[in-house]
Amino acid sequence: MVKIKSNVMTKKEIDKELNKIYKERRSWSAINKQIHYKIPEDEIRRREFILFAQYTLYKIEDAKKEKNKMMASFNSELYGVIKEYVGLEKCQRQS
Repeated sequence: MVKIKSNVMTKKEIDKELNKIYKERRSWSAINKQIHYKIPEDEIRRREFILFAQYTLYKIEDAKKEKNKMMASFNSELYGVIKEYVGLEKCQRQS
């Protein structure tokens, strides 16, 4: 059996990250209006990754509920990669 090093996000960390994503998503409609709905291709890709990050956080929650440490650990690592790639720390844009 494979031993999994516990680097799984806590419920508090997941909630904090989800709140960042929810805040970012709420800003999209105002940003869309400012740019007259001409969203650049790179921004579309960035938003896709943000949605994928949200989905990944949900997968971590599900894995924790099912007590599946391997899946929770995998998705936590995946979220870290997505977060770094998209720059979710900096994603709260100034409108």
